[in-house]
Amino acid sequence: MISTLFGGVDLYLPDDVNIQIQSSNFLGGVDLHKRENKIENTKVIYLNARCIFGGINIK
Repeated sequence: MISTLFGGVDLYLPDDVNIQIQSSNFLGGVDLHKRENKIENTKVIYLNARCIFGGINIK
């Protein structure tokens, strides 16, 4: 779980990891930059995010 309040988080992941995001946002959000989930990847990260006046950047 990642929570932001008046700030932000940069999350860097390797290319061989898939990510599934569930988020609850209020004047903020989660940005997924140029990532594609690939079927052959077996590693999965489940992200539960809460953003209030802030954001999460996934690169």
